[in-house]
Amino acid sequence: MLGRNAVNSSIFTNRKVPGMRILIAEDDKVSMLVLSRILEQLGHEVVCAADGAEAWQILSAETFDAIVSDWMMPEMDGLELCRRLRAEQGRAYTYFILLTAKAQQEARAEALAAGVDDFLVKPLQKEELMARLTVARRILDIQDALRTWSTKLEMTAGYLETANRRFSDLFIGLPVACLTFDLEGKIMEWNRAAETLFMIQPEDVWQASLTDVVAPENPDWVESFRARALERGVDEEEVIFERRDGAKRYVVYSAFPLRGQNAAPVGIVCTANDITERRELEKRLEVQLKIAQELNAELDEERSKLATANHRLEELAATDALTGLRNRRAYEDVLHAQYSFAIRQEQDLSLILLDVDHFKSYNDNFGHPAGDVVLRDVAQTLVSNVRAEDLVARYGGEEFVVVLPITDRTSALVIAEKLRAAIEQRAWPHRPITISLGVATLTSDQSTADLVDAADNALYAAKQAGRNRVWYFDEQPMAA
Repeated sequence: MLGRNAVNSSIFTNRKVPGMRILIAEDDKVSMLVLSRILEQLGHEVVCAADGAEAWQILSAETFDAIVSDWMMPEMDGLELCRRLRAEQGRAYTYFILLTAKAQQEARAEALAAGVDDFLVKPLQKEELMARLTVARRILDIQDALRTWSTKLEMTAGYLETANRRFSDLFIGLPVACLTFDLEGKIMEWNRAAETLFMIQPEDVWQASLTDVVAPENPDWVESFRARALERGVDEEEVIFERRDGAKRYVVYSAFPLRGQNAAPVGIVCTANDITERRELEKRLEVQLKIAQELNAELDEERSKLATANHRLEELAATDALTGLRNRRAYEDVLHAQYSFAIRQEQDLSLILLDVDHFKSYNDNFGHPAGDVVLRDVAQTLVSNVRAEDLVARYGGEEFVVVLPITDRTSALVIAEKLRAAIEQRAWPHRPITISLGVATLTSDQSTADLVDAADNALYAAKQAGRNRVWYFDEQPMAA
């Protein structure tokens, strides 16, 4: 069921999320009615389904920006609905929020594996619903932008492929002799007109020295030509060339450096053509080279924009919107990585789970906005009092977690006590704030789940012993 005063709230009218099309799947009619009214007041278009099966029928014919679904429903529960949605190919991404009273880690992990994006815990808090929808809108907007950039990138790649194919066809079939050579003067490419002009087959000039092929009788000019071509290019330099059959040809050479990324030269393209046809053919080659370079530059720019957008999406997906800390999903990735490192290198690994004491009563007495301020300040205090290599993340609600790589029991307890004291000594509005901390250190036979359970048990013991204290997982709790 939703929390009290679910309909009347000035908070929603002042901070609305841009309208979305939302499907509600809820078998409790009262909860469905209250939730749909809230969403409609926020400017969203709402469609309701009495259970998962009806929601799936609606999804088969319609599309939605987001789905808010109860977990436990007859015929088809929320997880099965999410699995079917994620299994469909070609559908635009739909943000999936799961309504649940379950708080166990295993249950949350199962839901994340099924494709659930976020959770709302019953009884539903209106401000939390607002925050979740804001995150959903932000992620959907970024995904729309990514799809736009991806389409542009595919078009640009197609243009580049066409241009490169046209350039290759032009290069081979040009009626003017054309060759390319690398920065050291080794011949790389040789077209049909060059075969005719020099009377040498491509297989006989591959990796041959430019001097040996073009002007063996004038090596100084060849070296000067190569250096000038690489530095600034050579435009219409006339040379008398004696071919293998003894015939003399008046050849006009032009050369241009080929540039890759960052405009760095990677080779040189050279034309050797009769004076009568020189200018027209050079222009055609220059145009094709310019098109290829411009398309390469445009493709690099689009790739850079796509990489930036991907990075923004990754950061958003790994960050808790309220505190700015890493979220539960990002923390689990770090914990698994640090666990593998600790096992492989036989290093210590410690974990701290901590909880803000009596946080619910603080929210009840001073309001959720004041509670949000406390959570942000707690997060900032924790980050300020750990090492650079440690990770502070929001575990959920008023719970936080600290991953301590290469840290034994003694050091972990010192850090935990430092955090406890820092929170206790900070000046807080309304009333003092304290935290309870549970500490666990990895043993050789533990899994990551075992380590988390140990820290969680220690946190429970700290609360039972009176709160505002640090408890290690192998100690016995004091009587409540």
